[in-house]
Amino acid sequence: MSRILIIYGHPSPESFNAAMAEAAKEAIREAGGDFAVHDPYGDGLDPVLSFRKSADPHTKRYVRDLQEADGYIVIHPDWWGQPPAMLKGYLDLVFQEGVAYQRPPGGGWPPQGLLQGEAALVLNTADAPGEGEPANDPLEGIWRDGVFRPCGVADVRRRVFAPVAGSTPEQRDEWLREVRELAGGYVRENGLVSAAT
Repeated sequence: MSRILIIYGHPSPESFNAAMAEAAKEAIREAGGDFAVHDPYGDGLDPVLSFRKSADPHTKRYVRDLQEADGYIVIHPDWWGQPPAMLKGYLDLVFQEGVAYQRPPGGGWPPQGLLQGEAALVLNTADAPGEGEPANDPLEGIWRDGVFRPCGVADVRRRVFAPVAGSTPEQRDEWLREVRELAGGYVRENGLVSAAT
C-alpha cells in the first residue's frame, strides 16, 4: 500500500501552516491516498543529536515511516531562510546514513539514495513577498539539493505562500484551495493511491 509521509514543522496548532497541513491531509484522503504525519513539535521530539543513539521515543517510528513512505510532503515556514530549528534536528535524527542514504565504499560523495519515493512536494510560508525566487531562496537548495536528491528523490517541487503577514482571510482561503489542489495532484500524478481505494 502506498503511503505519503507528511513532515509538518510549526510550533503553533493555530498557525496557517497547521491549516495547510489539514488541507493537505483532506486532499490526500479525497484523492484516495494514505499518509503518516510527523509533527516533531506536537510530538515533543527532543531534536538534539548526540554521539549516542537518540533515546527519543518518536525516532524509531519516524525512521520506520520514512523507510516505508512512497512520497513526501513537507510543510513549514521560512524562518531566516531555513526550516525551523526543530526540523533541522528532526532531519539529523531521522534522515540517517543507512536509512535515507548510503555513502559509497570508501566514503565520499555523492551518496546512494535509499528512499523509495520518487517525488517530494515542499510547501512553505513566508512573510517577505520576494521569498521563493530561486536567486535568493536558500530553502530551494536545502530541500532539493541538500536533503531529497542525495536521498534518491529526484523530483522535488516547491511552492511558497507569501506574504502571510498582512494577508486577508480571502487570500488565505485561496492559498488553502491551492494546497488542496497541489496535494491531491501530487497523489494522482505519482500513483500514490492506496490499494484499498
